[in-house]
Amino acid sequence: MRSLTPALLLLALAACTGNIGEAPIEDPDREVELLPFAPADAAMQRLTIAQYTNAVHDVLGEDIAVPETLEADIPISGFVSIGASRTDISSSGTRNYETAAYAIAEQAMAPGARDALLPCAPGATVDRSCAEAGLRALGRRLFRRPLTDAEVTRYADVADDAAATLGDFHAGFVYALAGLLQSPHFLWRVEVGEPTGDEDRRRYTDFEMASRLSFVLWNTVPDEPLLAAAERGELTDDAGLRAQVDRMLLDDRSREAVRNFFAELLVLDHLAELEKDEALFPAYTQSLRGAAREETLRRIEQHVVDADADFRDLFTTYTTFVNRELADLYGLEGDFGPELEEVTLDPADGRRGLLGHASLLSIYAHAEKTSAAIRGRFVRQVLLCGNIPDPPDDVSTVFPPSDAPTLRERVEQHLMNDGCANCHALMDPIGLGLENFDASGAWRGTENDAPIDPSGVLDGEPFADAADLGRVVAQHPNVGECMTRSLLRYAVGEVERRPQEVAIRDLAAAFEEDGFRVRALLGAIVTSPAFREAGRPL
Repeated sequence: MRSLTPALLLLALAACTGNIGEAPIEDPDREVELLPFAPADAAMQRLTIAQYTNAVHDVLGEDIAVPETLEADIPISGFVSIGASRTDISSSGTRNYETAAYAIAEQAMAPGARDALLPCAPGATVDRSCAEAGLRALGRRLFRRPLTDAEVTRYADVADDAAATLGDFHAGFVYALAGLLQSPHFLWRVEVGEPTGDEDRRRYTDFEMASRLSFVLWNTVPDEPLLAAAERGELTDDAGLRAQVDRMLLDDRSREAVRNFFAELLVLDHLAELEKDEALFPAYTQSLRGAAREETLRRIEQHVVDADADFRDLFTTYTTFVNRELADLYGLEGDFGPELEEVTLDPADGRRGLLGHASLLSIYAHAEKTSAAIRGRFVRQVLLCGNIPDPPDDVSTVFPPSDAPTLRERVEQHLMNDGCANCHALMDPIGLGLENFDASGAWRGTENDAPIDPSGVLDGEPFADAADLGRVVAQHPNVGECMTRSLLRYAVGEVERRPQEVAIRDLAAAFEEDGFRVRALLGAIVTSPAFREAGRPL
């Protein structure tokens, strides 16, 4: 019966153009001349799988089963939001969105569900006024703005034609709702701004700001109070915007966005398919990987949302969450069950902060052994935003054969190679500080029966071991600006260029003044010109 629709409302809007890969990134370790601020160019973002799912549940009901065959998210420069700004939808993805739209619409219009969604009860098989009322109510939430009269007419015609053919109002409305769910105005965040009088600078409209705020702070569509504020013109007003941001940051839905940001930053979703040598790490099970992911997110959520504390303390805290499997991996004594519970680690055990979490220690390691380079690169690039060039094409990245019992000794031999030393000197000494943890994240005191030396120096600051490395990272002068840089990239869906560097410096200074609180940084970002303004649409 799908041939009843005059058109399948194919995905007509293309993603922004550009090569997939890293955009030019300024090296945070090098002083650069700051240019006058100019906002990033406007670019439309496709909804991520999480945003699509959250939107469907918020608008149509939590019980809706969302198909799992949606277009895959593609992280670029560390974030799915950047990938969503730079990638198109494939032909198979278009078909999958169509299939999903009908499956979702049929569930929404099923008896027992539809009465809560439609603002009227149809008086006849073809009831134009009721169809239009339903489209205006649902379209407002799905499109994150009121539907135009022309859009209402187009979708209502679909509903009427289908209802007349099928002999049922709700069966006909399925086709109109499926059309809304296939529209580019649902699948894409159509945010291009409006003229300001400066041909190189635009201002996001009130409804565009409502969408931008909701997807960054809640990872879902705007609620009715936010849409009403947009309708009143309050989101292009400083005071009105600040009032909505404060409300949203205090809402429990902000937990979802905080978790999502850190999950992407730390690539925690890699845990789901991470493989370890079963013979070497038999305890590294699927359930352990899930618990390790949740340990990290639960600790971050409690610290950032509940305590609203200095995020740098995440690297030095002895408080975490474990269940029976994690407790066994960490060598903790006690009666633990399958659920995570809060514990305070013994400082004498050497495990401390995020760098002691099994999630990160196992992600940034090989299947059968540790890697000082991988772990050091994570700290240098992800936590400190340092710039590490790719190795030359003619340089081997494989260690030569060696009888040295410890990784430190093998690394020292590797660093004697001039082609390797420049890059590896930026990574390996950091990663060696985590050598007391094997590739699964379990503690070990020796390697091949030789004692492990975890001491080192990070940018001139010595550390004794992994726990002390957490202190050095927390106190590093780049750590606050790096968090600012990463969160701004996540929020705007673009990698900064030189005209945005001054905004990052200003936001980082405010972040420090606010006690390095991530929620305060979020508020500062979404009320800043870097978030509210755009350059020319791509």
